[in-house]
Amino acid sequence: MKKKTMWIQHAMKNAYGEGDIDEKGRVSRAMREYFGLHPLMNIENDKPFFIHKQTRRHGEPDFALYYHPEDALRDWDVFYPDIFVKDVKPMIIIEIDGPVHWENSKVVKRTNYRNECYEKAGFQFLWLTRVEAREKVFSHFILNLAEKLGMKPSPLPRE
Repeated sequence: MKKKTMWIQHAMKNAYGEGDIDEKGRVSRAMREYFGLHPLMNIENDKPFFIHKQTRRHGEPDFALYYHPEDALRDWDVFYPDIFVKDVKPMIIIEIDGPVHWENSKVVKRTNYRNECYEKAGFQFLWLTRVEAREKVFSHFILNLAEKLGMKPSPLPRE
């Protein structure tokens, strides 16, 4: 009998082997300095977020209910967001994605599913492209982030 594989989101490097640590750092610093938030970067994918497939609630599965821990994947989706902010309600999740997330139909489908899961679970979800996170004019970057967060930066960024 062929075992059905489950999809789990993992942080990937781009085709050139580059990670997105610089972009994560830039977004995290901006959130601290201009919005007073305390973001956490999921650098080592050590903080999984579980979302129940039927109820769409965020939580932690009771692994004691399953024969094997991997059996929980039948009932729970597992995601590793790039950045999350726990000290606000609703919790903020930020994903920083490169072009593979809109160039390959299979990845597009998974990305859309991931984004939908975050929103249905009640997170404030921000989706940034790597290009947006690398915006050369810092004030444009901060104002774009402010618009996505629905917050005013303080202090206001200078050109």
